[in-house]
Amino acid sequence: MSGSTSLPKLSDNICQVTLCNPALANVWEKFQIDFYSPECFTIAEACKKANTVFEKVLEDISNESGITNSGNEEVLDDMDSVQLSDHIVRRHHAYITDITPYIHNRLALSIKQFGKKSSEPQSISNLFFNVSALLDRHMRKEEFVLFAFLRDAFRNLKNPHQTSAHQLAVPINMLINEHEKINMQMYQLATRAQAFAADYPQSELPAHIHALVGEFVLDYHIHINKENNLLFPQALREVSSKS
Repeated sequence: MSGSTSLPKLSDNICQVTLCNPALANVWEKFQIDFYSPECFTIAEACKKANTVFEKVLEDISNESGITNSGNEEVLDDMDSVQLSDHIVRRHHAYITDITPYIHNRLALSIKQFGKKSSEPQSISNLFFNVSALLDRHMRKEEFVLFAFLRDAFRNLKNPHQTSAHQLAVPINMLINEHEKINMQMYQLATRAQAFAADYPQSELPAHIHALVGEFVLDYHIHINKENNLLFPQALREVSSKS
């Protein structure tokens, strides 16, 4: 998964091709194409689901700078489940923790500047508060339950956990369900931020909030693609191989 050097094809698995080349996520996101669900569609199926013509998407991919060079992303090919979980904490959980207070601050400022004219800033702030609280609880479950379990199971040689793939699937399925619930709120958040920016095209702050929210949502989708379609299957394979 060290980075694709050719344009994607309709028959490619959209989840896996994005793991190989994370820069593609920018284009999928623009067209609201699902590249992160555990069902793992082909690109053709994902485009059809999004009611999008692949040729138009491919045109954007061809024009996107750096789309065939994903050298800034860590290579995930040979990582085991513990290394993958560490990567997710380091790359995605840390990003969420760092950026959340700043977005809260920008939203509070937008309420001061535009709150008398529009209810949109308060609505976006409320949505972001809910999403960030859900994410915080979700990440704690991952780090202190599943990721900690994986570390004990595969790193603690003196007293390793004994479990089956069936048992491990229970918390994994819970986390996948939470991914979907959080994603529904992410969609609402992105939609409201886009509308707010469109209402005030001459103002910098709504556009800045729209960009911040867009980056936040994009990172979440890349994050859950790695979990749904790389980390979780890898953990289940490792547990099965030990039993």
